[in-house]
Amino acid sequence: MNVSSLAGTLTRPRPAYAATKGAVLSLTRSVAMTHGPEGIRVNAVAPGIVHTRRWLCHHRHPEPRRTMSYYMLAALQKHDAEVFAQYQQRTAATLGAYECRPLSVNTGHKVIEGEGDPDVVVLLEFADEAEFDRWWNSPEYTEVKHLREKSATVLLGVAFGSGVHLPE
Repeated sequence: MNVSSLAGTLTRPRPAYAATKGAVLSLTRSVAMTHGPEGIRVNAVAPGIVHTRRWLCHHRHPEPRRTMSYYMLAALQKHDAEVFAQYQQRTAATLGAYECRPLSVNTGHKVIEGEGDPDVVVLLEFADEAEFDRWWNSPEYTEVKHLREKSATVLLGVAFGSGVHLPE
């Protein structure tokens, strides 16, 4: 059993990949013809396109940087629980207008290395960097940031990434 690709049978702009997958198909046919009379079966599977979120994003936005999700990680240590609760509630309300998916918002975590003991860790996935920037600089979120600054110490980080997503 060999694994090829539809790229081995179609003309594609990735010549090296298409050539190797075409070679796998040719090898499979040759071995099947050689050993078929002996009762040995030889096959190849050639998966086609799987419409994942990443594939759909790439075909809507072909620029390479826009095909990657953009993640924001926040580790927050609360100083004023009441004001922080307002911040959380109002921030959550701002996210609905953007291509954003909360992956984790929790208080049940552990620090395995380094200093600090955050009360809350938040991981958000944005469709791309531009979508993150739209949210981060939006009037709705700008109006809420002062509550975070007033109620917590925060460590924020952002990164490009590529997760495995099932079609939605």
